[in-house]
Amino acid sequence: MRRPTPDFAVSTDIIVGFPSETDDDFQRTVALVEEVRFSFIFAFKYSSRPRTPAARFPAQVPEEVKSKRLNYLLALQKKITTEQNNAEIGNERQVLVYYQSKKEPHIYYGRTDHFRLVRIFSRTNIVGKMLTVKITAGNATALVGCL
Repeated sequence: MRRPTPDFAVSTDIIVGFPSETDDDFQRTVALVEEVRFSFIFAFKYSSRPRTPAARFPAQVPEEVKSKRLNYLLALQKKITTEQNNAEIGNERQVLVYYQSKKEPHIYYGRTDHFRLVRIFSRTNIVGKMLTVKITAGNATALVGCL
């Protein structure tokens, strides 16, 4: 997918600790996350629900193992997202501005076409506008841009 379009973004949902998930299964999930380099992931621990077949599976994964796996996966994705966001520095991106910060005056937030969150300073209301924004900084949660 990256060969024809190296600049694409993709996300996924991951559940860790599904009954019978082995250490090898989890390592294969980690390898996939490292290879694909998702833009972001939604990751959760498996939690049993009454009357579902999986709730009756004999090989339930201990809670502490699920927590350890989830924390590892989230830390890995944070590293990947930080690297991707830092690679955006210096680029100009089209950003659709969604809302103004309730805590910080003149700060607005929008999203790129890759759904990356961008923090923008503006003295005028820019909510609802599609703007060209130069990316000046990045971290694990957002980009910073200027008009």
